[in-house]
Amino acid sequence: MKLIKVFSDGPFKNVKFNEGYNIVLATIHDKENKKDTHNLGKTSLLVVIDFLLLSTFTKKSPILANPIFSTQTFFWSFY
Repeated sequence: MKLIKVFSDGPFKNVKFNEGYNIVLATIHDKENKKDTHNLGKTSLLVVIDFLLLSTFTKKSPILANPIFSTQTFFWSFY
């Protein structure tokens, strides 16, 4: 199985995967922006992929605890 894309019907950004290895990297392009690379969705992407792979979740799971996840449906395409 090869993962091609993870996407949703909500504000979660679509993520496309290329051939070979893929790296999830967060960068700040605007030096004037005071934000850092925290809270940009790197861990959330891994949580969503884990969820799509039918991982076991409890009420305390990050994907259920965050209200943004309760309002969208996630999809993936693979072959």
